[in-house]
Amino acid sequence: MEKALLSIYSYFSRKRSIFYLVFAGTFALITYFALQVKYEEDISKIIPQDKKIEKLNEIFQNSKFIDKLVSC
Repeated sequence: MEKALLSIYSYFSRKRSIFYLVFAGTFALITYFALQVKYEEDISKIIPQDKKIEKLNEIFQNSKFIDKLVSC
């Protein structure tokens, strides 16, 4: 493992322009995928849908206590 890392370091130390291109490309790729993440505020969508759980989900969605609990 040490030899592999040292060879990568020596390669990029000789060819800095390639290092900056790889770095910028990796950064752009990570940024693209990070922007694709969508957050959902409704935590009841995590719970599986079932007739027994539907009433509980309705209570969670209409409860002011849950709003206070989350906003603390």
